[in-house]
Formats: sequence, structure tokens, C-alpha cells
Amino acid sequence: MDVRKKLDEIKDLWGIDTDLELADKLGTAKHNIDSWIKRDKIPEKWDWKIGQMSKVDQQNLPIATSAHPEDDENTVALNYYPDIVAAAGYGGINESGFRPQIMRFDRRFLEQFLNVRRFDRLDIITVFGNSMEPFVSNGETVILERTDDARNGETVIANINGDIYIKRIKKDPLNRWVKFLSNNNEYDEIELKGKDLEHVTIIGIVRAKIRPF
Repeated sequence: MDVRKKLDEIKDLWGIDTDLELADKLGTAKHNIDSWIKRDKIPEKWDWKIGQMSKVDQQNLPIATSAHPEDDENTVALNYYPDIVAAAGYGGINESGFRPQIMRFDRRFLEQFLNVRRFDRLDIITVFGNSMEPFVSNGETVILERTDDARNGETVIANINGDIYIKRIKKDPLNRWVKFLSNNNEYDEIELKGKDLEHVTIIGIVRAKIRPF
């Protein structure tokens, strides 16, 4: 692990400049930051806390913007995160600093071929695993709309205890439970209740998929 590089990426993500500001934000002393860099290792509890504070959600991911003068109303800019993987299986912590690549699509293509209707909060990530087959297969990319307003039965990208999953959601706000379901019957459902709900964030809703050949 290149701790210096990772911490610099975290600072960029959080919009801060110095290790002292990073320490203050994490609630630790700067000498601890220095120790991590020297040993090239972040203690597990702090790595977990950084992951929680950097949850890949609508508040932390940069908004895709149209940055080129040649863009017009028929072009849509999407954030592509090549290092973020949504696990269609048992989950996996993503170690990236979450730096997006900007990809541009024709608006009419998104509308007519991928049935996308909203264009202001779209991201592209890759799926790993087979728990959502045949809906989404291993290695496919999905376009997600960054919103936590998911309805029962929709396929979502969720951060559960720092792991990124793609699952169908079933929830009961009144009784305070949420289930995340797989299409593949070989995988058990994930159920969260009560205080466990504090450890889940709905990153977005899957709106389309792109199958590689």
C-alpha cells in the first residue's frame, strides 16, 4: 500500500490541503498520520473510518460536468470510475482514491438505447461476480443514477460496512429493516435492522447496463 499516495488522494477527495487538516478531520493527531506514512500502513480501524467517511455516495463523488467548449445540449458527461467495483457477491472494499474519468455520450443514445431519462447525476462502474445474473453479469458496466430514493424491487448500488454491492432492494421503513437480494439463488440475502441501518448507504439506482463483447 502506498499510504502517502492514498492519503493525498483522500485529501483531494475531501478538498483539504495538509496532513494537519486531515488529522483534524479524522479526529486524530498529526503524529499518527506521520507514523502511518513512515510504516506505509494505516491501522485497520482508521482505514475503516476513512472508508466510512469517504463513502462512495452522492455527497462525496464529484459531479460530472461539461468541461469542453465543444460540448452542447446533445452531449452528456458521465463520471467513469475504473477502480470502483460493485460486488455481485460477497462484497469487497475498494482501495482507490475514486478519481473519475469523464466520458461523453450522445444524449439521444442514452435516451433511445439505454432508456436513461435523467442526466445530471450519472456514473459508470463495473460489476464483479455472478450473484445478479442474468440481470447483470460479471465484468459488465452499469450506469447508475446517484440517489438514495430507491423503491422496492429496484437494483441499487449500496455501501454496506464499507463494501460496495449491487443488489435488489426490499425495505420496510416502518419496521426499520432493509434486505438486499440477489438474482442468483446460490447467494443469501443481506438483512439489516435497527442500528445496523446506520452502516448502509444507498449510492444510486442502476438505470442501464453495458455488456462487453
